[in-house]
Amino acid sequence: MSIAGSVEGGLRNRSTSVDSPSPLESFRGGLVPGFNHLDGFNTQVRDQPHGRSAMKAFLGFHQLRSRTLLGEAVTELNFTAIFMFFHIGIVRAATMKDTFSAPAVVGGLGHFLLIVLCTFAGAGSGAHFNPNITVATTLIGLTTVYRCLVYMAFQLCGAMLGVLLMRIVLGWDVTPTDLAVCSRGSLSFGSAVCVEAFFFHALLCVIGGISFDPRQMRIFGPVLAPIFIASAIGLIVFTSLNIGQPGYGPMLNWAQCVGTSIVVGEFNGDELISFLGPTIASLVHSALFIAVPPSHAQTGRWRLPLIESQVPSIRVHSDHPFEGEGSRRLSLDIEAPSSINGGSHRRM
Repeated sequence: MSIAGSVEGGLRNRSTSVDSPSPLESFRGGLVPGFNHLDGFNTQVRDQPHGRSAMKAFLGFHQLRSRTLLGEAVTELNFTAIFMFFHIGIVRAATMKDTFSAPAVVGGLGHFLLIVLCTFAGAGSGAHFNPNITVATTLIGLTTVYRCLVYMAFQLCGAMLGVLLMRIVLGWDVTPTDLAVCSRGSLSFGSAVCVEAFFFHALLCVIGGISFDPRQMRIFGPVLAPIFIASAIGLIVFTSLNIGQPGYGPMLNWAQCVGTSIVVGEFNGDELISFLGPTIASLVHSALFIAVPPSHAQTGRWRLPLIESQVPSIRVHSDHPFEGEGSRRLSLDIEAPSSINGGSHRRM
């Protein structure tokens, strides 16, 4: 047999399936499909935690000494700092007098480009850069509580670092407005909480319907999802053009608001809005996502991956190119409770 024939024969017999780690080791809460073993490709239900280990898995006890988690948290810190530095620059450019006739359009376009680049570059950590996003993924069982707390701490530090660097650049005598401090403008406190809650709910619907839906992930992949998410944020900035002006801007990231106020050394009270509004939205969205998930017609009700033992796993089978068409087919594997203890496995 020739060398070429031997190679081809070996490729024919080699399995193309790649096993992903169990949820005890993997992270599913990333906004970029395809990273961090998102959507659980080839994850068997027998690997899912059950019983007492389920709550420990959700709390993240297994991650207490994880160097990988620490590295991902540093990535969050780094890109949150980058985001904040350029965010202030974009706001200053958009609101500069006699420069742009439509500052919201400039701000929306600038934030779209910024978020797209940061999301692609920081995909290894899940590309959150926002504690409100991290909390939202925790409420639907895609992020452990421990990871959530670590991420929030590093995101706040990253926001403070970005603002601090911009203050050094502009001069220590700058005003809070120069550093794009969060403000509700002419809105009342209740109105500001309402608009922030709805803005963030809309954003979560886009994220949940694209990044956390296996069907959409297969269609859009890791390339288009960040673009759509950034487009939603750009649309939110554009929509805020005539809301609460002058002075109002979307406050969807409490690390951004609190970090800026800490560096400035002055709190105006609007920081609470950036926490209350998105938190309300996260609670509402998580209830909807669990009751009626994006793929409910295919997979039924949503099962919290880190808590429930019977989690449907999406298995992608791909025929090897040497075998012919190279087609891909999708099947849903669900394992009966008895299979955890060595029982049978059934396919739906």
